[in-house]
Amino acid sequence: MSRLIVFWSPSGAGATTLLLNTAAALGARGAGAWRAEGVAVADLNLTTPSLALAADLLPHDRPLNACLSRLLPSLEEGRLTGDEVHRVALPGPGFSLLAGVLDAVAATRITEEHIKRMMQLLSLRYDLILADLTPALDSVACLPMLELADRIVLVVGPEIASRFHTRRFLLPMKAMGLDAKFAAVLNRAEASSAEQVALDIDTPVKAVVPDLRQQRDYLEAGQIAYLAQPPGPVLGRFRTAIDTLATLVTAP
Repeated sequence: MSRLIVFWSPSGAGATTLLLNTAAALGARGAGAWRAEGVAVADLNLTTPSLALAADLLPHDRPLNACLSRLLPSLEEGRLTGDEVHRVALPGPGFSLLAGVLDAVAATRITEEHIKRMMQLLSLRYDLILADLTPALDSVACLPMLELADRIVLVVGPEIASRFHTRRFLLPMKAMGLDAKFAAVLNRAEASSAEQVALDIDTPVKAVVPDLRQQRDYLEAGQIAYLAQPPGPVLGRFRTAIDTLATLVTAP
């Protein structure tokens, strides 16, 4: 049975970067851990999709063919083909990637039914599905995905605004009884304490991730730092934190 992990954060808090690295960590756990097509990543940020574009992660030279907007006919027919879900070439097993919508007009045609059907199709092929959500709670993809999710990873930055927007997001989620799914993660942890962030968002912080910007050869947002070599001190702590996060999101 497949497991759905949703990553959400206020704009700029780093959910996309942590999602990519978590997917790489899960894929790198080796053959036998999952089915042949074990880990999939889906970009459901309908306002600012960036998974496929970040750090040259586009899986082929025809990016428009990998857009979610091109999937509408396939979703309506109940199928996904190899030209629509693409393997990301990484050392080790890697993961598959379903790109987001690059056309803002096409994004308006996507309905909740499309989102649910896509999750059904992905669940037939993958053990783990990691989805990147738009920060806007009123997005057509947001509420259906939160309800379907087995785990909701809330990535919060140390900035006051990030904590404020996270708390605003959490209030209706708790009212809906979804708080049991939460796993709050403090990104760029050197700038604030986990205890203070937990107090500000009124939710325990389950994991902390160090600030990669302290590293001289900083990897740009979106790159898969988990696989970078050699791991310096900061990157080593980052990779350890990502391994912890990968274990956290897959726990029962």
